[in-house]
Amino acid sequence: MKAALERLGFGPCYHMAEIGSNPDHVDRWLPAASGLPLDWDSVLDGYRSTQDWPASFFWREQVEVYPDAKVVLTVRDPHRWYVSMQALIATRRDVPPDLPEAGAAVLRTMERLRPVLDLIGERDRWWQMAVAQRAHCGTAWCADWSNSAMMCT
Repeated sequence: MKAALERLGFGPCYHMAEIGSNPDHVDRWLPAASGLPLDWDSVLDGYRSTQDWPASFFWREQVEVYPDAKVVLTVRDPHRWYVSMQALIATRRDVPPDLPEAGAAVLRTMERLRPVLDLIGERDRWWQMAVAQRAHCGTAWCADWSNSAMMCT
């Protein structure tokens, strides 16, 4: 999706990989963990679109700030997505002592993002309870939890 958005002229596209490449980007997201609104022009400075987490978690907020933006909802099996997100949210990333420095730096950066991932986890736990109550996956409600992309034009 990131590559497609960029090929279609909506690049650069903000993706979770940006945080790994730019550790200072964590600071752009941390206010959200305290319930503060994000300054979207600062968070997305230099980008024309978003895809993946954490940006897709905040698509509603982005639509309020960028009302002319287009939202592309990618369809994904909600149960497979849930397992994938649980692995991301639940796993603590202790840095193994033998990990090369480049990999260790990425893990340290992701651990700094932990408060935002925990916030995502709160909404995720709500989703898990709804599924447990026999929510009908495949509906628009469940699709809302899939990865989405925001084109900020």
